Amino acid sequence: LWFLKRLLLQRRSLFVVLVIFVAWALAVALRVGPAELDAQDRVTLFRDGVGPFLIAAVVLLISMLYATAAFAQEIEEKTIFLLLTRPYPRSRLLRDKAIAAWLASAVPSALAVALPAATMLPLDDPTARAIGLAYLGAALLASTAYAALFLRIGLAASRPMVWAAGIALGWEGLVGTTPGNLQLFTIQH
Repeated sequence: LWFLKRLLLQRRSLFVVLVIFVAWALAVALRVGPAELDAQDRVTLFRDGVGPFLIAAVVLLISMLYATAAFAQEIEEKTIFLLLTRPYPRSRLLRDKAIAAWLASAVPSALAVALPAATMLPLDDPTARAIGLAYLGAALLASTAYAALFLRIGLAASRPMVWAAGIALGWEGLVGTTPGNLQLFTIQH
């Protein structure tokens, strides 16, 4: 999959590595910083604070960066016409780009959740281990949904990063925090 290689060798990958490192550094600071936090308090803090933040912000950001770039770069560099004129079925092109966008966003998203979970949670406790695995599964599921949404935006919009940021900050951020049934129309709910 040369699409995946092309996605991962962009400058935005350095930013994604920085985001993963910051998420892990936050978990390390919470693990060693406050001395009054015992193992159960760290589980509660991860379950109610750090985990939802990682899903709502970090996974969203990583998926937005990679999924919008899948087709947007081809369109901006005007190489999409070369791709479409090759003897390569369009459905296969779309499928390969979608798989590459999902892999490029799912693996860093899983790392961004797994590293803080392994750092903060006492893994000898079965409840804490189940919480960590649940958030890892939620990160993979959210990455799939966000990658599909942002891939569609990358195909349809002329400036996909602007539209994706509007959806990420506007719709997911504002509507996702409002009380009531309107939250059902967001991915993070």
